[in-house]
Amino acid sequence: FRDWPRTPAPRRTIALRLRDWREVDDHEPETQLTQQGGRCMDCGVPFCMQGCPLGNAIPDFNDHVYRGKWQDAWRRLSATNNFPEFTGRLCPAPCEAACVLALDGAPVTIEHIEKAITEHHLMPMFTPPSANKENASDFALTIDAVSLLHHNLFDHAVIASSDADFTQLAMHIRENGKKVDGIGEAKAATSLQLAFDRFSVIGAPIAKKSAMAKPVPALATASPTPTHKRELHATFDRLSKTGRVTLATFGKAFKQDHPHIDLGKGKLKKTLLSIGMGVNDQQEVTQTP
Repeated sequence: FRDWPRTPAPRRTIALRLRDWREVDDHEPETQLTQQGGRCMDCGVPFCMQGCPLGNAIPDFNDHVYRGKWQDAWRRLSATNNFPEFTGRLCPAPCEAACVLALDGAPVTIEHIEKAITEHHLMPMFTPPSANKENASDFALTIDAVSLLHHNLFDHAVIASSDADFTQLAMHIRENGKKVDGIGEAKAATSLQLAFDRFSVIGAPIAKKSAMAKPVPALATASPTPTHKRELHATFDRLSKTGRVTLATFGKAFKQDHPHIDLGKGKLKKTLLSIGMGVNDQQEVTQTP
């Protein structure tokens, strides 16, 4: 504490915070966190533990962080705290007010250290098992695309793939009011093709020249014609006259209007997307003008 001053996590500017839903505080470099853990004096009577409602062994995990033993720090913290991922963000940190160094107005940054311990432990769990295998590029593309979408950095996307893993990504882009086209092989799953505003087939075989052969275009558009388009639009037009239409209300009304047509919630949503309609974040049915 004599060599290193109190250095809390940098706070992101309001201009940046208005553009996303990320946390208010930015991440601290690991070297800074270890220094903050090293500021702990390991008091003989740890008043910080008395100030903590859970009685966390704060000097112990501070020392582990200082020595770079993050897993040991996690084991010590989780022994007394069932939800450190919450308390490291929401707790008003009475432990810092009880810290002896608070007498000089510079207590150990216990709350940020607790949050960092949790993130060091949980972040590896967030990585999908196959992210290090052959589909690693798919995960990276999906993460980047969603980030760009939520920052409103594009109006129209094109995904060149026949992999059905991108079905949810295409649907998510459309649900957020953006256009998305797909390019892939004819063998691509129908659910994937319907998830796009338009799906184009590439790599179609070219027929050998002969007197009877007709030229095969290298690029053809495959737009499966959705069934029951007229019925779906009719139900929406009727319900929308009275206000907003939720997906649940639409599904019940459509089933009453057409009991012979069986469309489950998932199939109904995909069918709506395929005919130029959609479902927003509030689960309301929308219609593209």
